[in-house]
Amino acid sequence: MNGLTLASVGFPGSASTDWIITGRGDVPSTIIQTSTVSGQVTSSANGAVVAGATISTTAGSTTSTADGRFTVAAGIGERIVVHVEAPGFAEAFPVTRVLPGQMTNLGIRLLPTGVITSMTVANGASVTVPNSTAQVTIPANGLVPRSGGVAAGTVNVAVTPINPAIDVNLMPGDFMAVSASSGSPAPIESFGAMLIDIRDNSGARYDLAAGMTSTIRIPVGTRSPTLPTTIPLFFFDERTGLWNEEGTATLQGTAPNQYYEGAVTRITYWNADLILETVFASGCVHDAANQPVSNVLVQTEGINYSGAASVRTATDGTFRIPLRRDGTAALIALDGTRLTSTLAIGPSSSDFPLSPCLILT
Repeated sequence: MNGLTLASVGFPGSASTDWIITGRGDVPSTIIQTSTVSGQVTSSANGAVVAGATISTTAGSTTSTADGRFTVAAGIGERIVVHVEAPGFAEAFPVTRVLPGQMTNLGIRLLPTGVITSMTVANGASVTVPNSTAQVTIPANGLVPRSGGVAAGTVNVAVTPINPAIDVNLMPGDFMAVSASSGSPAPIESFGAMLIDIRDNSGARYDLAAGMTSTIRIPVGTRSPTLPTTIPLFFFDERTGLWNEEGTATLQGTAPNQYYEGAVTRITYWNADLILETVFASGCVHDAANQPVSNVLVQTEGINYSGAASVRTATDGTFRIPLRRDGTAALIALDGTRLTSTLAIGPSSSDFPLSPCLILT
């Protein structure tokens, strides 16, 4: 449609705003309801605040202040993708639920970039992260700008490995993926991940040219005692916040320097994963006055597997959250600065209740 304009209605400081898209007289107006996401951006390396980070959603964009804090408009939904980017760090893509009239609290920790290397496009190169098995091999004349046009002579290749055995919260998304055999999202267990980010000196992003492949090596990172010899590869969809299966990788190297190696057709986040068989734990979250609290973030984090899940409590404070079948996980609920005690749950081969309610303090 031509001539569209975007206007905001609401009141300053309100938690909910209606964004109205208006157009020509023969085009009906569309109203998109929004709320807000608020939090702080810090570095995973040392906990330092990250000022000047760009935080964006499909409804708005802002930058973090000197103390790393931000508030940004976000569409209403169960799975809203928030994009966070700052110089010197890998991009982050947390997924959260946003409700009408309620501010969603979201803490964001950014992982410092592993290595950045200049590369001549005509020659290609292998780029390895120092003191790591993480590597990407780019073929000669194998890159094109994502937005089209002619490739620059040189580009900057950034590679950042992620070890989910150390911190599952540094993974983009929410450990949900779509396998090649199913169109429905399902929880996953990671055995290691890596971000490849290629840009020229003007900041334009690059991808592999049609028909080209790149060989990647993802360092093994898992809490599981068993390593698959062959594992599916998944790439991250920045729009949906889901991992999508594409290709496989094989286990290479010797412990403690093992890695998964495979051929890929995209420059993006890649993850070596298995789809989880899950059971569900059901419970509730109350405040110190023993009253139910809604829209509280509840998280499980695998103890003997590298996976995580997150949900938000319903209006009556209840929740239902997955974990690996016969696995053990740590469970906690958080609401801004309030949190519950960490609870170890599992193992179980079937769904189970949690009692008493978790208490925010």
